[in-house]
This record gives sequence, structure tokens and C-alpha cells, in this order.
Amino acid sequence: MSANLLVELFTEELPPKALKRLGEAFADGILNGLARAQLKTGVPARQVFATPRRLAVLIPDVLAKAEDRPDSKKLMPAKVAFAADGKPSAALLKRLEKEGAGTGQLERRTEGNAEYVFLNQTIPGITLAAGLQIALQEAIAKMPIPRVMGYQLADGATTVHFVRPVHGLIALHGNKVVDVSILGLKADRITHGHRFQGVKNIPVATADAYEEALAAHGQVIASFDGRHAEIARQLAAKSVMLKASLGAEADYMPLLDEVTALVEYPTVYAGEFDPEFLAVPQECLTLTMRQNQKYFPLFDAAGKLINRFLIVSNMKIEDPKNIIEGNQRVIRPRLADARFFFETDKKIRLADRCRSLALSSTTTNSARSSIASGGCAHWRGRLRRKSTPIRRAPTAPPCSPKPISSPTWSASSPSCKASWAATTRLPTAKTRAWRTPSNSTTGHVSPAMRCPATMSPPRSRWPTSWKPWPECSASASNRRETRIRLPCGVMRWD
Repeated sequence: MSANLLVELFTEELPPKALKRLGEAFADGILNGLARAQLKTGVPARQVFATPRRLAVLIPDVLAKAEDRPDSKKLMPAKVAFAADGKPSAALLKRLEKEGAGTGQLERRTEGNAEYVFLNQTIPGITLAAGLQIALQEAIAKMPIPRVMGYQLADGATTVHFVRPVHGLIALHGNKVVDVSILGLKADRITHGHRFQGVKNIPVATADAYEEALAAHGQVIASFDGRHAEIARQLAAKSVMLKASLGAEADYMPLLDEVTALVEYPTVYAGEFDPEFLAVPQECLTLTMRQNQKYFPLFDAAGKLINRFLIVSNMKIEDPKNIIEGNQRVIRPRLADARFFFETDKKIRLADRCRSLALSSTTTNSARSSIASGGCAHWRGRLRRKSTPIRRAPTAPPCSPKPISSPTWSASSPSCKASWAATTRLPTAKTRAWRTPSNSTTGHVSPAMRCPATMSPPRSRWPTSWKPWPECSASASNRRETRIRLPCGVMRWD
């Protein structure tokens, strides 16, 4: 008998930016596990539910028990299985004992030029409880969790791991509870409504009644896509009522996806801010409203920002005065910060920033190129050099290694010791700082210091035994990591 299957994990607040991905991964994991157990019939369809406090999936046409299936297993050649008088050999009897079968299930077949003995069996189908238990464990193990959280169960001794603590598990096949457990929880039929406006404990009669029960008693829109569409509808209606627009769809659609993962029962309210802040460039204001406050700024017909914005709240109440005033009170210091930084930046001309931008280690190559192409002619050459990657060491200072052709050297030579001390630091490609190479002969690493051309020789232990490297065909200019020869003739790996 087949019926619809519902599985729900009731959790604490899930990370909003990963919610939709987690819901789909959980649903696909359950569906694939049931399909592998041959418990899912028909089209592999599923309905995903994902709210800030739950992950759930509804899968239609799931069997209570998979069908039995015939199986034929090759055991051994017939000449090994039977003696000359046709009686089963000791080897065959041992194998049948291992398989838990009798001689009545044997069949002799010819494959090619040889005759083999096959064991014909009927493998019983797996039950839904066993198949769902395996599917649950595999689905949770494979979920793309950004950061796993470990938490203790009520016994105070058992630690389990999930993206957030889980407080409830539902597994309903039609109107029956499936006997499964995961993360220290045993399945039942109780779900939970909205944190403030819904019924705390809601019994779910059947798997198909889950979404309706949450909407009617829990004040929760369980479907992610359903909440997304409802928020978009309310935003459009409210903006039309205020004779404004939300701006370009590409600009506010990422925010719409994020707020969908923040609320379970969305309601849109309109707020406003002081018009004096409109003197600040609207890009600064829209950035802080969307990114920091999760508000939807409004624009007039010409695309200019107006002093109104929309709030997506998780509570629907008759008098939203406190919600609106609270959000208006919060947005004022945010916009004041934006105005302060804008006014502060205007005190320094752009041309006067060229030197600091040119020397900044955090300035990107594209930014340097933009500055260089502007009016800062004095710094254009320096910027161009700074934005070009260094592919080999710069002009060698007096202390840097120089490839030479003669391998003759003397470990006791003063010049060789001086060369070793002087070449313990080599410039890197990114910062032109001096990094520490390792001595492949002794494994010694000299302490960090600056270029020895500007400092005293480093305190590095002179190796007691050296072996000259064989002739190296690679050139030090072709790659950074290559065998090099010191001015005194010592070869080492850099």
C-alpha cells in the first residue's frame, strides 16, 4: 500500500542565506534514499518546505514495504558442487549453510563450456521504517551545512551535530507515524507554530494536512516559494499604494530571497526617514538600508530615492505603530553614519588621494589602473609597476645569489660563509619582502629579517657538511623554486 510521506525537522533559527539550499538538499536526500530502497513508486517528485525553524519534505506514493524481488546468485562450478554420484559436496553444503538456503533452491546452468550451480532466492523488500532510517541518516550526513554545531541532548551526556539544535521530528506515512529516530529524537506527529502568534503544539492528522495545519493554527507559511511569492505581492501592492517603485528587480531580488528566509508569516509595513538625508548620494543610503537593515528603499518615477522604505516583518498585528516607529528610530543613526563618512570624504580631493592609494597594499590592480588612467600623472608610472605581477626577482642587491657556472667551492672559505649569511633571505613576488628559505642539507631555517644589504648578517648556523648539487639545467630566471649557486659556488635549493 502506498501513501504520502511527510518528514519534518523542527529546529532553532537556521542560517538565512543557506536555508533554501539546506531545504532542497534535505528533501533530495530523503527522496533518493527511498528510491534506492525501492520504496518510492511513480515519478520522483517531492514538495519542499523550509522556514527559519523547520526543514520538511512531502513525498507522494511511498510504499509501506518494498516488493520482494527474485535473485539468482552463482555459487560454484557443478563439478565442485556435486560428487561423482550426484550428491552435494561438502563445499556446497557449507556454502548453503552460510547463505541460509537449502538444496531445493539450487539450479544448474551452462555458461560457455562449463556448468555452474546457481542459488535462486526471493529477497524480502525492506520496510519503510528501516528504509527511512537509512535515508534520514544519509540525507543529514550529506547536507551542505556551512558550519556544523555540536550540542548536548537532554541527558547531558550525548553530543550530536547539526547546523542548529533540533527539537522535533515528524515522520508520517499517510496517517501513521513511522518508527524512526535521528539526532536523539523519536518521530511523532506534533509540529509547532509561529514563535509568538501561533499555537505551540499542533498535531498533524495526515501527511497531506501538514501545510494546511501550519497555516491555519500555526500562522506559518511553510513553503519557501509560497512565502517568497507572498512577500513579492505585498511589496508590489504597498509600493503602488505609495505611488513609488522598488527599483530595478536585479537590485532587490537578493534581499527578497534573504528576508524570505527570515520570516515565517510575512507582513509588509511602510516607514519613512528624515528628508535631509536625501542630500547624501542615494547609493550610500540604499546600501545601508538593504545590506544592514534589510529594508526595501522606494524610488519615484524618475528612479530617484524618496524618504520612504518598506519593512518585511514576521508579525501581523492590527496596530503596527510600535514596529514602524522602532524601525524608523533604528534607521536614523545608520543614515547619519553614511552622511558623516560622505562629508568626511569630501574634505580631501580625489587627486590628493593618489599617493595613499598608490602605496596602499590593499588597493586592487583594477583600482590602481583606474587611478593611473586618471589625472594623477605623477603616480601613473608607479601604479603601473605596482599592478604588474613580479615574475622574477628584481635587480639583485649586492648580497643576493648569482648563478655561476663553476661548481668549485670551499665550505671553510670566508667568502662562502659570507655568501651563505647574505643569501638566507630572498624577495617574494608579492611584497618584495625577504622570506626565509630552508637549507635542504641541514633542514635549518634562518630567522626572519630584512634584506641583508641594509642590515647586519643574520644569525644562522653555518652547516658543517655540504654536498655540491649536480649541474642544474634550469635557470633561476625561469621559476622561483630552483637550484641556485652562491657566488662562492655552493649549490642549494631555494
